[in-house]
Amino acid sequence: MTKNSDVIKFYVDSDDALFKKKELVRDLISDSHWQSDGIYKEALLKEILEDKLSGTKYHVGSGFIIN
Repeated sequence: MTKNSDVIKFYVDSDDALFKKKELVRDLISDSHWQSDGIYKEALLKEILEDKLSGTKYHVGSGFIIN
């Protein structure tokens, strides 16, 4: 396996894990409360962004992207 294929596999596996994680709430509550589903997905995205932005001048809040 080449280094590029290792990197691609890492991102594919990460994407698969994130997809499964985001479906946890949907599987639990079905379509009975879309707001909770959205809040959970926003929290997952916030966690990812905070990890990637740590040590930078950028911060993660909620709602909108501002400059």
